[in-house]
Amino acid sequence: MHVLIAGCGWLGLAAARVLAARGDRVTGVRSSPAGAEQLRAAGVEPLVLDLADRASAERLPADLDAILALQAARGGGEPAYHRAYLDANATLLAARSRVRAFVYTGSTGLFGQRDGSDVDEATPPAPTTPEGLVLAEAERRLLAADARVLRLSGLYGPGRLWVLDAVASGRMGLGPGDGAWMNSCHQDDAVTALLAVL
Repeated sequence: MHVLIAGCGWLGLAAARVLAARGDRVTGVRSSPAGAEQLRAAGVEPLVLDLADRASAERLPADLDAILALQAARGGGEPAYHRAYLDANATLLAARSRVRAFVYTGSTGLFGQRDGSDVDEATPPAPTTPEGLVLAEAERRLLAADARVLRLSGLYGPGRLWVLDAVASGRMGLGPGDGAWMNSCHQDDAVTALLAVL
């Protein structure tokens, strides 16, 4: 199987390593050449593209079987979210007809609840920020194209433990009472889920 991983960074590289170890061909997309050698060392073919540029669709490999859309906005407010989640996904969707699976990592940021209320997969999106509106629109477009969406939140794992460290040190609380919840997912579990829906 040939898998394209858009946003082959912290989570994408972990998924790429598992795919490559099981014998799959992996192409990892990054927006800059930094990290290309790291991808090669993991058995991943690096591809430097600005996916927000529709012309990049012409450089996507023709023999893809699956796409993992894991790209992130990395700050920058609504314009960065628009580029990462609407423009980049539009480029990736140009290849949708020739792949059997398209998996996108969405975000719980589209819910908008800030009052401690419970949310689950049946909770309708209710975005309250410009970024949340972009996330909801990205999901709508991808689901209309028969993509699979995983809403990941609170990712932690190797090199990414700041939330756990903040809670353990008391710099961050979970809230009053014994009923406080923290939504988090370990990198290994996220990779397992991504590969399960391929």
